Amino acid sequence: MMKKSLQAILLLVSVFLGIWLGYRQVLPPKAPEDMDETPIVISEADQGPDFQLMLTHIREMAGEAHSVGSPGLERTQGYLKDQLESMGYSYTEDHYRLSIEEVQLLLQLRAHYHGDTDLSTPEIIRGRAGLGEQDLMELNNILVHVDAPDTDETIIFMAHTDSVTQGPGAFDDIVSVAALLEGLRAVQGKEIARDLLFLFTDGEEQGLLGAAKFIVDHPEYRQRTRLVVNLEARGNAGVLILFQTTDHNLGLVETYRQAVPYPFSMSIATSVYKTMPNDTDLTHFIHAGYQGMNLAAIEGSRVYHTELDNYETFSRDSALHYLDTAVGLVTHLALTPELRLEASQDSVHFPFFPGKLLVLPESLANALAHGALALTLLCLFYLLWKKRLSLPRLFLTFGTQILILILTGGLTWALLKGMYYLCYHYGFFSELLITEYYYGNHTHVLFIILLVVFSVCAAFLLRSLWRRSNRHSKAQHHCAHLMGVLLLPALLGEACAWFFPAGSYLFFLPVLAGLMAITVRLFFPPLASFFAALSIFATLLLYTPLVFLLYAALHVITAYLILPLAMLPLTLVAGKIECVYPD
Repeated sequence: MMKKSLQAILLLVSVFLGIWLGYRQVLPPKAPEDMDETPIVISEADQGPDFQLMLTHIREMAGEAHSVGSPGLERTQGYLKDQLESMGYSYTEDHYRLSIEEVQLLLQLRAHYHGDTDLSTPEIIRGRAGLGEQDLMELNNILVHVDAPDTDETIIFMAHTDSVTQGPGAFDDIVSVAALLEGLRAVQGKEIARDLLFLFTDGEEQGLLGAAKFIVDHPEYRQRTRLVVNLEARGNAGVLILFQTTDHNLGLVETYRQAVPYPFSMSIATSVYKTMPNDTDLTHFIHAGYQGMNLAAIEGSRVYHTELDNYETFSRDSALHYLDTAVGLVTHLALTPELRLEASQDSVHFPFFPGKLLVLPESLANALAHGALALTLLCLFYLLWKKRLSLPRLFLTFGTQILILILTGGLTWALLKGMYYLCYHYGFFSELLITEYYYGNHTHVLFIILLVVFSVCAAFLLRSLWRRSNRHSKAQHHCAHLMGVLLLPALLGEACAWFFPAGSYLFFLPVLAGLMAITVRLFFPPLASFFAALSIFATLLLYTPLVFLLYAALHVITAYLILPLAMLPLTLVAGKIECVYPD
């Protein structure tokens, strides 16, 4: 009895730690709670990067909306230029007065990427660019050159200075501008290994116009630029994510991992983003043949492009993460004598502990996926040979697992469809769902309720079936249930290795951990509980941040996709518990 109690405690602890540390991965490092936010000037700041000074930058530059051509933008850029002068940096300005026809040409560059050709009339152009009744648009890019001796390499760091007309844009994108200012301070007076260009663009919110104009007017940078780093935001909280890179990114991601004190990225996110219609300033550079990486925070999206994106509302923790990341990238890329940015293959990468990023070559990840399937089949044949597994029991578990995933997705889809129908026709759930449509922050409650309900139902279903199965086949080893839930992820991992390598780690790692638990259960029974707990911990550590960030990015309206993903690790955990604690 004591042994079973200890087993249960160990398994519960592994579940708690896996979820807790998995969630901790999506939290930025903590800012000091007693942080002094009194505005200061550069002469009062610390020698190195200074968080208080960065907050001052944000306060001063995001005091009001600063859309293209507005007095607010003039004040924002004026403050930026004053800070550059105070640091002793010279800058140049690319000032443009664009006609409707010129704006159309720049917008067509962007439209071409997505097959959007509806730019035929001046009215459409004015609407896309936010020109109203104006016939001219004024843009002003600010460029800061930091030259290194005897080099033909350039690194470009980029953020945009304009905001939407609705809000002051403290996070979209002044937090990035402020972080890059501190990056400039970090390399001030140091002997850098390559040229740096800090590009503060204008007109991003009107269609990436400033970035497009830079590329058109400065073709000389194309051959000498090794990397473009763009900082953005789609919210005002959460961890700063490397969410986009160019192809063959193994060198880029490894450099990012080395440069940043608290890196966070997922290869599945960088691959999925390529299929989405979203754009940033980096889009133009990528299509022009530049190598690049894109970073942004995505939580707190209810404030995105609203008046709530102001100095009072943003997460200080997230702002600190911007500072640490920007300074880390600037100093590493500026001071490292030899950079290995190019590679012949992509990476498969994911966080495996708070602030820790594991980077694998795609070829190695694919080999592990193939190996996981091969070992699964080998273990299956071994258990059949030893008469410790029956195929009916295996397929019962396999089919139940698939049924749980289908029912979770289908029922969630039907529930949300019904709720939205009642909302738009009869007003029910309007506070919940309409607010969500406009980036509300309430539907996370609905998501958590659905997650808990489906998890409990799935756990009871699996437990009930497995107990009944055990009563009718005492001679069969209970590892069969774990084999049954490992078969699907093993097959999915193999499919990913062929068609979607970036996501293969989600499957082959839990499978390998589960096979380890089975092996220990078969040959070293006294250690079975410990290794099963370790396997459960690793599985939840892997899936928790992904589920959380998918919800943060896509919201409850796509819960029918996110919840089945959350059910997969649940079935794996249930199988691992059954393996060592069957009764």
